Amino acid sequence: NSKLKVNFDYFIERRKDILTNRKVLPTYLAANLPIANIGKVDNKGYELSVNWRDRIHYFRYHIGFNLAYYDYMRKTGKPVGQQMGYKYDGFFSEEDVAKYETERGKSIPDHGTGYIPKPGDVKYKDLNNDHKIDQYDVAAIGYPVYPLLTGGINLGFSYKGFDFSMTWSGATKVSRLLDDIFREPFGATDSRSLMKYMIDDMWTPEKGNSAKAPAISFTNKVKNVEIGYNFSKKILSKINIGSLRVFATGYNLLTLDKLKIVDPESRPNGNAMYPVVMVINMGLKVGF
Repeated sequence: NSKLKVNFDYFIERRKDILTNRKVLPTYLAANLPIANIGKVDNKGYELSVNWRDRIHYFRYHIGFNLAYYDYMRKTGKPVGQQMGYKYDGFFSEEDVAKYETERGKSIPDHGTGYIPKPGDVKYKDLNNDHKIDQYDVAAIGYPVYPLLTGGINLGFSYKGFDFSMTWSGATKVSRLLDDIFREPFGATDSRSLMKYMIDDMWTPEKGNSAKAPAISFTNKVKNVEIGYNFSKKILSKINIGSLRVFATGYNLLTLDKLKIVDPESRPNGNAMYPVVMVINMGLKVGF
């Protein structure tokens, strides 16, 4: 009949001989080694739960919470599910682009053979200070795909024939890597639409490194046309307007192909269910 119950568990677990892939070959070798029992994982963490149950005459109630921390560490020193990638180091400014060819491999790391940066492209950190970005600059980014910390609250009551209960749960210290469709403007074939955040948070010269998303651009394709006019600030100052721009944009204005039924730049699978859609926008942008 105890009203308060508290439970706390702390655990340490070590596992070995786990089936995993060998990763000792350089990336330029087109070969895969067989899996082997070489994996080692150290698990540690704790679980805490606190619950209170009581009654006041016909009114019964309970409230409780739980908290759990799990740390599954590989022998390599990285948590299980840890995502790897290049570290963000700001955006290429117009000045960076102008001096990239002369400063590449010096004050600006070489971002790869044949790469020509555009203003608003993401810059990556040269972690080993060899003045170039390659596989040796890949590091852990964010948290693992599995949450390190989880918790919950449960509460409820009953009164005569009526009862109510509620459960809340949460997780933190976890990261999600967005799929290409959610993070690559227009998709790999310039055939998809934009997410709203890509427009709202995209890089501009005014935002600089405070932007949250790269500038939007195409690669080796011209699929859109934009025409606009910016009115003179001298004229606008007379009517107390800071800036005024009228513009028109068009997407997929012309496509020459024999396929006809779907976008010829997309793969003919379940994701390519719509033909090329022509889009024409007209707008007015006013700043005060």
